[in-house]
Amino acid sequence: MAKTYAKFIKGMWCDSDSVFTPDAIKSAVSSINPMFSGYAQHDSQEFFSFLVDGLHEDLNRIEKKPYVESVESNNRPDKEVALESWIAHIKRNQSIITDLIAGQYKSKVTCPTCSK
Repeated sequence: MAKTYAKFIKGMWCDSDSVFTPDAIKSAVSSINPMFSGYAQHDSQEFFSFLVDGLHEDLNRIEKKPYVESVESNNRPDKEVALESWIAHIKRNQSIITDLIAGQYKSKVTCPTCSK
């Protein structure tokens, strides 16, 4: 995926042709995920997310990913849980994608019945 993407970017910005078609990148993504095959309209966010994830996996500097336990908050401060979660994430994910665009967000779900 990474090599195809590099050729795609080079072709888009460096070729002297006035027309550029992204056939190679579309074909590469389609070969990995058949959901994107054909010419039907697809969700651009899903395509971009899949592409970025594929680039991250191809460029990940961690070759042997260690097992990492899921981090639970147990009513600890958000800052403490976020740091512990990020450290766990970095043990398995180190790529240029992680360096440039990865981040964290907090989501909270509350049970409408018991309010927990």
